[in-house]
Formats: sequence, C-alpha cells, structure tokens
Amino acid sequence: MMFEDAGHGIYSEETDKFFRVLKKFVKQLPSVGDSEVSAWQTRLEEWDRMRISSPVYVLRGNDWGRKANEELVAVYSREWLADFDEPGEFLKIGFALYDLEEYAEALEVFGRMERTSEAEGNEEYQCMAIIWQGHMLDLADRRSEAITLYQRAADMQIEDEWMHSQFGLNYSLSPWAAERVRTPFTRVENQQR
Repeated sequence: MMFEDAGHGIYSEETDKFFRVLKKFVKQLPSVGDSEVSAWQTRLEEWDRMRISSPVYVLRGNDWGRKANEELVAVYSREWLADFDEPGEFLKIGFALYDLEEYAEALEVFGRMERTSEAEGNEEYQCMAIIWQGHMLDLADRRSEAITLYQRAADMQIEDEWMHSQFGLNYSLSPWAAERVRTPFTRVENQQR
C-alpha cells in the first residue's frame, strides 16, 4: 500500500487512509486461542527474566558511581566475563572492582579487556587496559610488574585523551603510562555517589 502524501508519519499525515488499511489488515488476521496467548505470555515472561538477569543487562543498567559499583560487585561473578565482548563492558566492571578495592579480580578483568581489545584491533582500549593492569599491580605492591606494563603502554605512543570523571582523572594514555613508570599510581576515590 502506497501512502503518496505521507512521509514518516503516515498515521498523522494520511490518517483516514492509514486507519482504513490497518482495520482491514487486523480483520484478516487469524483468531488466536487462549492457550496460544498463554503460551506466548509464558515465553515472553521467561525471556524477560533471562534478559534482566544477563550480565550485560545488569552492567548497562548501572551508572559509574560508588553506590552503583557496590551493587554491581555484590552480584558480580567471574563467569560474567564470558558474556562480554566489548572493551567498555570490561572497563566498567573493572572500575567497579577497583572502586571496592578488589584489585586481584580487577586485574583479571583488565587483562581480559586487553585481550579483547587486541583481538578487535582497538589499540586505544588495549593501551588503557594495560595501564589499569599496572594500576592494580601498583596497588597490590607489585611495582616491578606494574612498571613493565606501564612501559608497554608508553611504547604504544597513543596520545588519546581520556576522562574518568567519577575518579577525577583526565589523562593522555601513553604519556600517563610514561609518568607511571616514574611515579606509582596512588588510589583515587570515586567522587560520584
């Protein structure tokens, strides 16, 4: 059916014609029994439960503040990492774990972020993941390992600027890493509630 006098809003630009066509279409639909409606509702409810409980949904449903990070870490499981395929997903859970001083687990997450970013050819996120692994190692008193990672990130020569406003951080990736070779990372607190 062509609506020659309508653009994107056929229901408002050719109202009478649109509703005539819609009414005709609806009358042609086969009737649906109560059991079919019930089966569909059950399927939809199960789909919604699965969606709401998925790690990606939980992750995306939280902001970057301290309270959200507490809630996120309270339900987090390492098995979630298998569901992540974007570097930003690893970054968010890594920051939440850092925020709650779960440095060993954050180190694992940032390691996975590095590998995912490298596989995608995303050097910016890869460099950031290496830097944050260094931060976790610094905080775990593993300075020599941290320096090795910082030097790798510095050698990548990536000048992209990043801001993590919840932590009050604003930095250029490789220059930041070069500075961390000289000066260890010290913990900064989440300023966003």
